[in-house]
Amino acid sequence: MANYQITHIRVSDNNATSTEKITHVKILANDPAYTVNDIIGLIQQGHQFFYTTTPYQTTKSFIEVATSSLGNKYIRTKANYTTRDNLLSLPRF
Repeated sequence: MANYQITHIRVSDNNATSTEKITHVKILANDPAYTVNDIIGLIQQGHQFFYTTTPYQTTKSFIEVATSSLGNKYIRTKANYTTRDNLLSLPRF
């Protein structure tokens, strides 16, 4: 399946400290926004989503679907060695 780079996020709370607050993402800066539910569906179909924090970064941080304690699905970074690549570090729109 295809790989897509997430470039921007929208959150329901500007002071968000959890990726559970992400409501929309952009794949390219000028593309339309996709809801988190759209992205979850595509991940479950086998598509991969990732992001990089700078245009020159070669390491990709991949995205996975997680479930909150209340049973709500959301997206987050797959576990790795750093917190600096958190989705919340992306530009907001």
